[in-house]
Amino acid sequence: KKKLQEQIDTQVAKELEEQQEREDMRMNEQNAKDAEVARIHAKEEIQGMIDSLDKSNKTVAKYLQEYQQFASDLSLEKKIELISDLVKYQEHYKKVYKFQSQQRKPMSKKQKREYYMAVIKSYLGWRFKDFKGMSFKDIEAKFAQVWKRIEDFTPMGSKEEAERAKRQGIILKKEQVKKQKLSEEAPGSKTPNEEVSEDKIKEMMQLVLVEDVYVQALQ
Repeated sequence: KKKLQEQIDTQVAKELEEQQEREDMRMNEQNAKDAEVARIHAKEEIQGMIDSLDKSNKTVAKYLQEYQQFASDLSLEKKIELISDLVKYQEHYKKVYKFQSQQRKPMSKKQKREYYMAVIKSYLGWRFKDFKGMSFKDIEAKFAQVWKRIEDFTPMGSKEEAERAKRQGIILKKEQVKKQKLSEEAPGSKTPNEEVSEDKIKEMMQLVLVEDVYVQALQ
């Protein structure tokens, strides 16, 4: 009886193992199908965004041409990143360009102030409290900076942005080496604020990317 029970247990264990393998295979197949569907939807979404772009805009046309030239070398994530950035740029550009066209018409100081604030809030995420204490000239100057940065726009995922990020990384690395050298020359005066770890360098580089493309490019 004991031997029979062992045979039964072995058979049951084998069947359970085979059942689990079939379930794992089914899940893998389903995941692959879901991933393919998501990929197709993403490609359709990208194409829809590309179709919505204004090819007469020189900046859009420039980076769209780059995208089409190197699309095969870009990951799906990078494609979405670059095209999404172009769409955002186009939307912002239209708003500001529309205002610049309307400047030919008489506008009150109040209307200009409201528009300047609306654009700055849209780009920089500012709130009303951030404008506290700012004069009309201050707000106007900030708006001019925003417009200048829009003209110098570089989308995430583009070759130009990657090269600029690389240059920034080299600069940061040099700064880290310089600080480290100074610390070694004067070990007694070294403070936590003067120590720059590798993790901190990576964090600084990430901040540069975000600020350079999204914030610094708009403020």
